[in-house]
Formats: sequence, C-alpha cells, structure tokens
Amino acid sequence: MRYPDGYIPGFFNKNSLTLHYGTWGKGANTLICFHGFGRRHEDFIRFTRPFGKVFRIVAVDIFFHGLSEVGNRKPDKTPLLAEDWAGFIQSFIDHLGSDKVWLMGYSLGGRLALKTAELLPHRVGGLYLFAPDGLVVNRWYTMLSNNMLGRSLFRFVIRYNFWLHALRSLLTASGLVSQRTAEFSMAQMRTPAMQWQVYHSWTFLRKIEPDFKVFAERLGPNAVTINLFFGAYDKIIPEKNARKLAAEYPSTRIHSLRSGHILLTAAIGELLWRDGLLQLPPKGE
Repeated sequence: MRYPDGYIPGFFNKNSLTLHYGTWGKGANTLICFHGFGRRHEDFIRFTRPFGKVFRIVAVDIFFHGLSEVGNRKPDKTPLLAEDWAGFIQSFIDHLGSDKVWLMGYSLGGRLALKTAELLPHRVGGLYLFAPDGLVVNRWYTMLSNNMLGRSLFRFVIRYNFWLHALRSLLTASGLVSQRTAEFSMAQMRTPAMQWQVYHSWTFLRKIEPDFKVFAERLGPNAVTINLFFGAYDKIIPEKNARKLAAEYPSTRIHSLRSGHILLTAAIGELLWRDGLLQLPPKGE
C-alpha cells in the first residue's frame, strides 16, 4: 500500500481500549472513516483521494482489526456498551481537535457510524454510508451474539469446524439463509483466525445497534443529512434495507451505484466527487 503524502499514523488510548488510525488530507473539515469487516483503515486511502481538498481524513481500524486493541477485556463477557462508546469516541473527537465531524462507514463500519451519530448528534455534521450494516435486524447475528446459548454454539462450531460447514448446509437447505449469503459469510471465515475474528467482533460490538426512533429524535433538530449508497447488484446488503431508516428519518438520501457489495474503489470515489453525489459541508464549517 502506497500511503498518501502527509499520511500520519496515530494511536488513541482510553479505558484499556486502543484505537489505531491514519490521517491525511488538507481540508478544513474532519471526516472519520470506519471500514468493513475483515478490512483495515487503508481501504479509504484510494477511495477518498478526491475528498482531501475538503476533508482531513481520519480512518480508523475497528476493534479486532488492524492494530486496534481492547486490552485484557474478553469480548463475549464485557461487550462495548453504548455509553462506553459515546465517551470513548467523544474523547477521540476532542483529541483530534474537532468541534464537529463528518462520518463515513462501509458495511460493519456503517453501523458504528450510525450509532455514533445517534449518541453524539451535536458533534456530527453529516453521514456518508456505503452498504451499511445495522439497517435491519439480522436474526442469526442476534442469535449467535446476543445470548449465552448462541455464543456457546458459535464457539463450538469454530472449535469443531465440521459443524460449521454442517450448519451452513442445514441453513441453506432449509431456505433460512440464501446460498449467496452463505457463500459470502463463509468467505469471511475461511480460516480459524478469521472465524475467531468474526466471533470477537460480533460479540464485542453486539450492544452497538442503532435505534432509528431515537436517531430521528436526536438528529432531526440538527438537520443532519444521511447519504446512503448501495450497489444495484448487491445481494448482501441491498437498498431495500434502508426503508425503515428512511421512514423514520426523512433527511435520508439514497443513491444506487452500478456495483455489487464492494464499493470502496478508486473509481467509485472519483465518480462520487465528479458527479457531486456527496453532500459536502457548507463553507465555513
């Protein structure tokens, strides 16, 4: 990976949590970026190349990715609570020297961005979300991460990989999970290390779920606009998932791109900038 001119790595520590991030760009506004599962903050380097004229870009490694750490905390026993995240991310924004920030999130990172805006509406100027997680309730995610029995089952099928593949076959044969979704999920869990990364990420972040009624009540008065981008051919997180959020929060703009689930490409970044699809901060903010 070739880092952009002016790239500066950094670490932020608070309450046993360590957030690793990279900063670049010369804009007057701060854009905090959250990547997708299994990825790292470097995903945003090429994608945000045109945006550095407007933003100082701060891309972070989500916990259990890259160099971010949770110390001695056991993710399934001591998950990240909403109030913990609110205090942590507000201190991080203060650390960056910003009064207000804009948020960008892809897939799993979109859920973090939504919850951050819900918790800190007065510190957020706008959101740019790409195929974001958290728009609908995933019953399998809920079952495997939000109750003790589900977490025990999750650990069991990781330790005994035969059962992981058997469970996949059972779910697809019964029609409870589509073949495409199952294939995508298994691609995220090809190795034991990746399987444990899924387990730790899911269980640690299980309390970080947006509540759209609360979201609308808190962000409505601030007239914060959400720009949602979906791949027209995406079967993993399709555009229809945005219906509930759009119904609760009218300041939602939905864009369809000629793509699948992979959206953070240099070509799409250039397209968004060239066609003015990102609602940029007003001058002077």
